[in-house]
Amino acid sequence: MKLKAPAIIRKGKSWFIGTIEGFDFTEEKKVQKFADIGKVEDWISLKEYLKKHNFSESLEDRFLKEIVCDSIFISKEEPSSSILLTEKEAEKYWWNERNSLCIKCTKECKQSGFAQVISCTIYQEEHRE
Repeated sequence: MKLKAPAIIRKGKSWFIGTIEGFDFTEEKKVQKFADIGKVEDWISLKEYLKKHNFSESLEDRFLKEIVCDSIFISKEEPSSSILLTEKEAEKYWWNERNSLCIKCTKECKQSGFAQVISCTIYQEEHRE
C-alpha cells in the first residue's frame, strides 16, 4: 500500500501521533487522549478513508494487524503520496492473507481464497526438495 499520511493510532488505552507509510507507523508523540491532538474533526477513521478512496474496507484489518493497533485515524488532508493501488496489487494483498498454499500454484485446481486448503498432493509433488 502506498499510503503516506499523518496518522493517529490507538494501542490499548494509549494514543500516538505519527506518520503511516505503507504498513509502517512512525511514532512522533504519545498523547493522553484523542482530543489532545486538537481539532478532532480534522481526522477520519481508516475505514472511512478507504471507503472515500473506493478501496476494500478489508484492507483495514491488514493495517491493524501490520501496525499492531486497535484503531487508526488519518488526517483529512490529502496524503503526500497516493494510496492508490492497482487492481493486481490489491488482489495480491487479499490473496496473501487467505489461501497461502495455492498462492504460487498455476494448476486449474487452484482454490478460491475463501477455501481453507490444508494439503495438496499436486503442490507437494512439484515442490519437493
